[in-house]
Amino acid sequence: MRNSVVSLTIALVSLFFTLGHSSESFHVPSTVTGGPKCTDIFVLVTINAKNIDLSKLPAPGAPLPPGFVVPYTIPVTSTYNISIRYCEPAFNNDDRDNTLQFLVHGLTYTKDYWFAPDTGSQLANILYSWADYASRQGYYTVAIDRLGNGFSSHPDPNTEAQYPANVEVVHELIKLFRSDDSPLPYAFKKVIYAGHSFGSIVGDNLVAKYPNDVDGLVLTGYSNYVIPAAPPEVLNNIIPAAFASPTRFSNLPTGYLQFNSRPGQAAFFFHSPFYNTDIFNHDYDTRGTVTAGELATTPFALTTASNYRGPVLVITGQNDQIFCNPSTDCGSTANGLLADTKALFPAASSYEASIVATAGHCWHLHYAAPQGFGVAHNWMARHGF
Repeated sequence: MRNSVVSLTIALVSLFFTLGHSSESFHVPSTVTGGPKCTDIFVLVTINAKNIDLSKLPAPGAPLPPGFVVPYTIPVTSTYNISIRYCEPAFNNDDRDNTLQFLVHGLTYTKDYWFAPDTGSQLANILYSWADYASRQGYYTVAIDRLGNGFSSHPDPNTEAQYPANVEVVHELIKLFRSDDSPLPYAFKKVIYAGHSFGSIVGDNLVAKYPNDVDGLVLTGYSNYVIPAAPPEVLNNIIPAAFASPTRFSNLPTGYLQFNSRPGQAAFFFHSPFYNTDIFNHDYDTRGTVTAGELATTPFALTTASNYRGPVLVITGQNDQIFCNPSTDCGSTANGLLADTKALFPAASSYEASIVATAGHCWHLHYAAPQGFGVAHNWMARHGF
């Protein structure tokens, strides 16, 4: 296993030309003593994708016309800087030396979603950090800023920053991290994909198109149902990020959007009263962006991964307002939406689903987060990862 010094050097140099955040970009949230040892780097990725022509889509929430075919007609061929956080485990486990967890966040978040909110609380690091939990189980992790998020490149928010392009970025990164040309210290033989929300959509589409890219698939905040449009308290308060948070996003085009309602975000992503309000307020105050392209194309993104033959685990909050029926909850794992989601993976070697009780969409930030982390990592261990 070889370290690719050239690739890493090029990626780091390109940072200064593209993002202009050289000092801030290497900030890693605090972890308790013995937590993961993390490094932020940049990786250059060239993709070829077919994105959706937004001008040919029906209005949000409108019924599809008879015979409608999603117009994947916008070619995207470009090279992007992708910001990643590579973490080595606090405790060595020889059986996991060749296994990498690949973590992909959802809309309005960054790679920090997989780490505890940076409030300075050591207890928060234990309760709310997937990466810290993974580290203590001996797993290596890579968390990425998806295309158009965090410190990664911010391309056209309408034509480029859509889910098909995100799929191709992830595909290229996973290929790289498995190879001897990887900018990481090791070429990993096994990759477990873990996504949240839109990151789960990307994972579903990844294994549909590239069924051999990953060895295991963990989808959080997900089901085979997605609401066709956000509720009014959210939809009516989505405005350009440059207007909502000018000190952070004044340089972004108006197609980069942001939630601008604290109560709306609480109702959409959280389930009261089962979360710490300090954690929520930090989450809202540091919220990221969503592109017009992501919002417009998400309703067309659920797909069947007919040829993926690895194991699948879906973990969703009982009161998820996006991927469950907003008027009820996700039902039981035996006969609800999560059970029905198995149909998206007909060839999977196994399919399991778990509900995180008393949690909303972003269950990782609820009191019950350790429950979900435990389910995920017990599943990995049972499947030999």
